[in-house]
Amino acid sequence: MPTLQQQLRAEYRHLDNRPLPARWIRQHPELARYPNGAALVVTIRDRERLTDADQIVRALAAISSHDSNAGTVLLEALSWGLGSGMNRRLSANYRDDLLVELSLVILEADDLEQVDNLATRLVRRAQARTRRRHRTSAATREREVQVAPTDLRAPSTMDVAQLATDRAHLTATMRIIRNHLENGRLSDRAWEDCRDGCLAPAIGGPRLQRDRSRTYRGRQAVKDVLVHAS
Repeated sequence: MPTLQQQLRAEYRHLDNRPLPARWIRQHPELARYPNGAALVVTIRDRERLTDADQIVRALAAISSHDSNAGTVLLEALSWGLGSGMNRRLSANYRDDLLVELSLVILEADDLEQVDNLATRLVRRAQARTRRRHRTSAATREREVQVAPTDLRAPSTMDVAQLATDRAHLTATMRIIRNHLENGRLSDRAWEDCRDGCLAPAIGGPRLQRDRSRTYRGRQAVKDVLVHAS
C-alpha cells in the first residue's frame, strides 16, 4: 500500500506542468507570472526568494480551503523540508503523520498575513505537533494496564484448588464486564477509571487514576454491573 507521501507525489505529477487555473489567478493576481505548479514549488523552496515564496504560500493556503489541487501543490512544496532538523531516522508512518499534521496546520493557520518565512514556519509547526502527538501516544501506551486472569500472582502456599476457583471466578467476572462494555451498559470511561484507580493497585501496579471522584464513580459503575449480573 503506498504511503501518503507517495500518493501526494502521484497526485502532484498530474498538476506540475499544467497551466495554473484561471480562477486562481483571478483570486490572486500575484500568481499570474508563474506558468504552472512546478514553478510555484521551485519558488517556495528557493531560500533566496522568501518574499515571493510567502506570497505563493498565502495564496495557495487560501485557495486550498475550496480547491484541493492548490493544497496538493502547497503540500508538495513544503513536504521537501519535513525531515529537516529531525534528530531521528524517520519511518514511513512518521512521515505520513508529519504530512497529516502539515495539512492541518495549513488549514488551521490564521496568522499567515502577519508573519513571514512561511514555508519554514509551517513545517516547524507540523514537526512540533507530530512530536507532541507521538510523545502522548507513547505515554498512553505505557500507562495502559490490562487486567486478565494471568495478571494475578498468588503466593506459592495458596491451595491449588482455591487458585483455580479464584481464576475461574475472575474469568467469569471479566466476561460479564466485556459483555456490558460491548452492549453499552458500561461505558469505556467508567471501566478505565475503575481499572486505573482501583484494580491496577490491587495487582501491584501504580495508581494511574489520581482523581478519586472518577475512581469512585468508575468503581460504582462496575459494582452495579456485577450486582445485576449476579
